[in-house]
Amino acid sequence: MILKQYNLIYIPQRAVKGQSLADHPIPDVWELNDDLPGEDVFFIDILPPLKMHFYVAARRDGASVGVVFVSPKNHILPYSFVLTSLCSNNVAEYQALNLGLQMAIEMGMKDLNIYSDS
Repeated sequence: MILKQYNLIYIPQRAVKGQSLADHPIPDVWELNDDLPGEDVFFIDILPPLKMHFYVAARRDGASVGVVFVSPKNHILPYSFVLTSLCSNNVAEYQALNLGLQMAIEMGMKDLNIYSDS
């Protein structure tokens, strides 16, 4: 009664998928068929993600960075780069990560775990 003064309008919530099944059960006259064509479609292989490790070796005259990709079958793809400009260790790590991500995109890697030594 107290809320009547505010002129509230109640609008029921739309059905949630599970609630919709409860509200509309399957009729008894329907037959459920267990023989579904193309059952193999439901089975897929889920591969573990690739790993990317990156590291930095800072020197007085610059820095070199390395990126190593490891496949789920432990195949190793090592890459190394020399940074041409002087930069801090943090910037060099950022550049290593950036180079590794660019390479992963170009190689078409979809699932990747990234590891750093710092």
